[in-house]
Amino acid sequence: QQLPDDKHVFDAFIEVMRLLAPGRLQSEDSLIALVQGKEGTAVYDGVLRSAKARLKEAGFEPGALDSSFTSETAAAFQAYQKSQNLPETGLPDQQTLYALLRD
Repeated sequence: QQLPDDKHVFDAFIEVMRLLAPGRLQSEDSLIALVQGKEGTAVYDGVLRSAKARLKEAGFEPGALDSSFTSETAAAFQAYQKSQNLPETGLPDQQTLYALLRD
């Protein structure tokens, strides 16, 4: 029996939600505004902590593995960006976070 088209869409949606569930936010998280020179971005506290941990694992020293954003943190992001041929903003922008956290 052929299913209605909307049933296929609903099934696909459920499958995507099932796949994304492990990475979802488990609780409310603080949004942190970051500025480096004339550029700025905002990231969640947990995302910044995860990104700093990944930087450290990759050999870039981001400073304390907390939600602080120091000149050392910016330098680590910039060095990582350079190593990945990304725009060297020194910020955890969307493109950088994707490259850093995708695995």
